[in-house]
Amino acid sequence: MKQVLWLSWLIFPAAIAAECPVQLATFHIYERTGKQLGCLDQWQQQLFAELGCPLQFVSGNPSVAQKETALQRDKIQLVTGLVKSPKRSFQFSEAFAVSKSRLYRRSGAPQWDQIKSWCDPMMQQATIVAMSGLYLGEQVEKLRHDKNCSKWFIENPRGLEQTFALLDGNRADLLISPEVYLRRLPAEQRSQYKALALPVDDGLLRIAFSATVPTDFIQRVDELILKKRAEQSALCDMDVVSNHTENLTKPPTVPVQQ
Repeated sequence: MKQVLWLSWLIFPAAIAAECPVQLATFHIYERTGKQLGCLDQWQQQLFAELGCPLQFVSGNPSVAQKETALQRDKIQLVTGLVKSPKRSFQFSEAFAVSKSRLYRRSGAPQWDQIKSWCDPMMQQATIVAMSGLYLGEQVEKLRHDKNCSKWFIENPRGLEQTFALLDGNRADLLISPEVYLRRLPAEQRSQYKALALPVDDGLLRIAFSATVPTDFIQRVDELILKKRAEQSALCDMDVVSNHTENLTKPPTVPVQQ
């Protein structure tokens, strides 16, 4: 009897391990200040723990572009919170949250409210800043590459805090940012900015996987995400995706390019 129990103990952990990739390494996700782990980091840890595949963490807090490079080279196996884009050839999970992006102006510069459409005469007079490395939708990608649609388009690699500093310092007229970043600012600071009515992008956040992660494991991830979507109304102050939302905001099929 003891021998049977001992053999079953050997077989059972091996069966569990077989359901998971050899490793699932990624980077932690930090709050806006970059000093403390954020809510989304806790969410990703819980998600993979429920799957029986705890995450391994690589030290550092690199930029989105650096994370993508590490993912392409399989130095990490996943990045949580990326949006599908034509230039991102990763395997993607189902969307787990919506992260809208908006165009913002300083509260004391109402003239930019006259912008009614992308690349209209008023937009052509504006200096616009956005954080580099973020995919912010098809219209922003066109804006990045069409020099006639704005006076100047600034790509800032130093993070959203520094990007807002350019707007505060009058070095830019408009700023493109995920809406969730504004939500996390103190109320007094948040009141200094106003979103334009022009819609930018309803970014569907997903988990991007390296090519070495088996598709059957990603299917297990999808099943758990869909289960959590049905149970939640919000995730880390972001809206949870509904099937209706996802159908309306599928990524463009035309190559245009978080």
